[in-house]
Amino acid sequence: MNRLMIQVFRCGEWRNVTTIPLETGHNSRDTDTKYARAYREAMLMLSRWRGYFDEPLRIAEPTISGGYKEARP
Repeated sequence: MNRLMIQVFRCGEWRNVTTIPLETGHNSRDTDTKYARAYREAMLMLSRWRGYFDEPLRIAEPTISGGYKEARP
């Protein structure tokens, strides 16, 4: 996983709006810290954009199978 996405639910599917790059860490603790920072950045973007979209928004991350799932802090 190298990015988080902000997605909007339109026409029955989640569509990508923007991407937040996720830096890789040298160990699991470093990776967790960088993930948390990227998630906070995505939450800030999400709060700014809520007024622009009438549809639901979410923060998502890619899955190994090629789809997306809702990201967790």
